[in-house]
Amino acid sequence: MNWHARILIIFIAFFAFLYYIGMQVLPAHSYTFNSIYKNNNNSNKNKDNAIEYNNDKINTVISNITSSTPMSAVAVSSQYIKLGNKYSIPPKGKAIVANLDDKTVALVEDGNIYKIYSIVSIGKPNKYYETPGGIYKIKSWETNHYSSIGHVYMPWSMQFSGNYFIHGIPYYENGERVSTQYSGGCIRLTDKDAEGVYDFSDKNTYVVVLKKDDLVSDNTAESYDNNVMNNIKSSYKDKQYLILDLKDNIYFSNVENLNQNLTDTGMENIAITMTTLDNVSQEKMIYIGEDRVKQLDILPQLLAGDKEATNRTIEPLGWRLFQAFLDNKVKSIGLENTEINIRPEVFNISTGTDAANISTSTLLDMMYIYRYAYIYKPYLMSLDDKENTDRNTIWQTQSGKYTIKIIKDSAKDFLIIYY
Repeated sequence: MNWHARILIIFIAFFAFLYYIGMQVLPAHSYTFNSIYKNNNNSNKNKDNAIEYNNDKINTVISNITSSTPMSAVAVSSQYIKLGNKYSIPPKGKAIVANLDDKTVALVEDGNIYKIYSIVSIGKPNKYYETPGGIYKIKSWETNHYSSIGHVYMPWSMQFSGNYFIHGIPYYENGERVSTQYSGGCIRLTDKDAEGVYDFSDKNTYVVVLKKDDLVSDNTAESYDNNVMNNIKSSYKDKQYLILDLKDNIYFSNVENLNQNLTDTGMENIAITMTTLDNVSQEKMIYIGEDRVKQLDILPQLLAGDKEATNRTIEPLGWRLFQAFLDNKVKSIGLENTEINIRPEVFNISTGTDAANISTSTLLDMMYIYRYAYIYKPYLMSLDDKENTDRNTIWQTQSGKYTIKIIKDSAKDFLIIYY
């Protein structure tokens, strides 16, 4: 073989090697949904283990830093009870605490603040994409996630709930930065600060997203001015009820056991709607009958428990995956005594099966989820098209056999659940 042939063979082998690298090796190291999870040392995590840990199918245990057990009644004669803090900071380990009112993100380790960053933007208040509160764990890390919803790149992305991330300043494919005042619900930081949060976090880091309304003050029920509450109580004396002062976080109920398991609460409707807001693109087009509509347009039907709307929402994801998302949402709010089941044989419109009695909850958990809607998802209150005849009524809806009302009285808002 002459030297010309040898050089030709070397060149062919060289370019074959480059082709192999380009087609096989490099794509495996570009960021994908599963390839860039992190372990405790902030390095890439084994793919299979990452899926096992970070997938929403894991029943995340949050009960060690939340409690649905309220503080004991401090005045037996009045029976007023002070709400306990739902979103407390874990005394050990790491936490990312995002205060949506102060627009800050604090990095906390073993109860001590390590660093505080300023939030550039969050989801617009009173919109369906308002940033959701709750307690989460990061599900994935990507140095430059591409959003299929916003069609932008998001540097230093950390997914904490469905479509919601902590990330840097997004930019379009042409490199132009997004400069809107509000985000699509994500917690947006500067690139440098997002990288700092990214490096700080690991698979055991909690993400606590809250507003000041969830920071319960230390004032007790002993000093509570109950005049307004007494007036409201008198209107429901013939009902079984729970009344919550949404400003002072003090409540009263004439129900003896607030943690008793209940059915026919309608909790699946509001839980499914909230889960949809977190995990399903509201711009997605779906069919209801012969009509092609946006997912956003059927939220009122979802909240009302319409079976066809529920089916069309859940089917694209699959029942089991949506159930996992639903379980995660219920836990993130801190509903420890609520179980929502969405078995296809019950919800599928072709079966005609009654959806009642498949989910259990408590009156206390009902209070917490509607309080959560009031604080973090008030957009839901605009979905009810029924006109309120009482000008003091902010929202009234039916949840199973229970009537839910939010009223304004003496510059305060009250949540009332009764039947």
